Amino acid sequence: MRLITYCCIVFMLATGAAWATITVTEFPICTDAGSQYIPAISGDTVVWYDWRNGNYDIYGYDLSTHSEFAICTAAGGQWYPAISGDTVVWWDDRNGNPDIYGYDLSTHAEFPICTAAGWQDSPAISGDTVVWQDYRNGNSDIYGYDLSTHAEFAICTDAGEQYDPAISGDTVVWEDLRNGPYDIYGYDLSTHSEFAIRTGWGPAISGDTVVWADYRNGSPVIYGATISYGGGPVIPEPGTLALIATAVAGLAGVVWRRRK
Repeated sequence: MRLITYCCIVFMLATGAAWATITVTEFPICTDAGSQYIPAISGDTVVWYDWRNGNYDIYGYDLSTHSEFAICTAAGGQWYPAISGDTVVWWDDRNGNPDIYGYDLSTHAEFPICTAAGWQDSPAISGDTVVWQDYRNGNSDIYGYDLSTHAEFAICTDAGEQYDPAISGDTVVWEDLRNGPYDIYGYDLSTHSEFAIRTGWGPAISGDTVVWADYRNGSPVIYGATISYGGGPVIPEPGTLALIATAVAGLAGVVWRRRK
C-alpha cells in the first residue's frame, strides 16, 4: 500500500538551516543561428533540440569541457530529448512516424528503443528505464523499456488516454483520462502495481515527491504529494483525497513557469 500526502509547494522549503546569500551566474550554452528549444540536463551534460540545419536535430553540451557536440542529425526531425547519466532519448520521425531513439554518450552509439506501429513520443528516462506515450493500440497508452535487458513492457493500457509520463527510480506518473478530466496516476515498477494520485495535469517526479498543475480552486496552481511505500490506507480514486499540509524534507525547491 502507499500513503500519499499532499502539500502545496510555494517556492523553496528550508530544512532549518539559515538562509544563505545566493548568487546566480548566467552563462550561454548555445547561441547558434537557428533556434534551440527545451533543454534537459543530467550531471555535466545539457541536451536540446536544434533548428540550425533546417530541421530539428539533437545537440549536447559538456559543462566540464565547454564543448558542444551533435547527438543526432538524422533525416526527419528529432525532438524533446531527455537524459539520465550517459543515455539520451528523444522522439524521432526518420521512419515517417514518431519513434523513440537513444544515444549512449560513453560509446557514441545510437540505437532504436521503440519503432512499433503507430506513434511513440514524449520519452522520459531514469537510470535504465525509458517511458513514453504510445498510440499503437489506437489511443495513447504508457509503455516502458529496460535498457539493461532490452525488454519492452506495457505500463498502462487502460481505456481512455494516458499522456506525458515522467519517471524517477521505480515510480512512473502520467496524466490519465479514464475518468473524464485529467487525473494523475502512478505505477510502481518494482511491484507492478498502479495507483491513483489526484486530479491534475503536467506531473513531474523526483524521488517520492510528485508535483503537478491543479485547477481545484478555479485557476491553475501547483500542488505536490509524497508517496510512502509501506503501511497506510488504501488510496481512493482521484479527486476524493483531502489536502493535508506537510513539509517535504530534502526537497531543495520546485520551479514552474508563471504567465504574466
